[in-house]
Amino acid sequence: MPTSITPRELYDGITEGSIPMILDVRNQDEFAAWQVEGTKSVPTRNMPIWMAVEDFDDLVGEVPEDAVVVC
Repeated sequence: MPTSITPRELYDGITEGSIPMILDVRNQDEFAAWQVEGTKSVPTRNMPIWMAVEDFDDLVGEVPEDAVVVC
């Protein structure tokens, strides 16, 4: 079930390696202006929400269930 996490929880998850992927559904300008960073590299995919909705079936198989979505 989707839940919310704080920025600190996200940072800790990245540091601990418990965040498998970050799916950023903001538009390209927002993504370019601010991106999630941490002490370890986490696969990040920027896909604006309209694209995620259109390609939902493909996305489901590609994004881990416990990925973090940034919106």
